[in-house]
Amino acid sequence: MNKVYAILGGIGGIFTSFFLYMYLTLELYTSREYNLLYRLSSPVILFITVLFAIIAIKKLNGNRISFMRCMFTGFIISIIAGLVQFAFYTTFYFARPEIIAKAEKISEQQFMADKEIKTLPADQQAQKLQRLQSQFKPGGTLLSTVFTFFLICMIEAVIIAAFAHTRSEESL
Repeated sequence: MNKVYAILGGIGGIFTSFFLYMYLTLELYTSREYNLLYRLSSPVILFITVLFAIIAIKKLNGNRISFMRCMFTGFIISIIAGLVQFAFYTTFYFARPEIIAKAEKISEQQFMADKEIKTLPADQQAQKLQRLQSQFKPGGTLLSTVFTFFLICMIEAVIIAAFAHTRSEESL
C-alpha cells in the first residue's frame, strides 16, 4: 500500500508541478481564461490520483475498503503531492528566479491598482504587500500548497468514499 501512496502522490505532484511550470513560463497568469484553466487543473489531477489510489487500495485489500481508509488515502496523497510540488517550486525558484520575479511584479502592480487597497492607510498597505511578496518565496508556498492540496483531496476522498467504501452486512 505504501508504494501506491508514493507512486500516485508523486504522479499527482509531478503533473501539478508541470502545470505550474507552464503557468509561470508561458505567463498564463496574465489572462483570466488561462488562469482559470490552471486553477481547475490541480483539482482534476488530484481527483484522478485519489480515485486511482482508492481503487488500488481497495483491490489490494480484497475488494474491501473502509471509509476511514479512503480518507487516509486522500490525506497521504495530498501530503505527498503537496511536498512534490513544493520541492519543484523551490528548485524552480532558485534555478529561474527571473520568471518568479516577473510574476511577482505583475501581481504587485495589480495589487496596488486595486481601489480597495488605495483606501487603506499606508502601514496596512505595506503589511498586505509584504504578505503578497511572501507568497512568492518557497517558504510562503509550502503551507498554502500543502493546505490547498489537503482540502482538495479530503473533499474528493469524501465524495469517492461515499461510492467506494464497503458497507458492512449489518447496516444493510
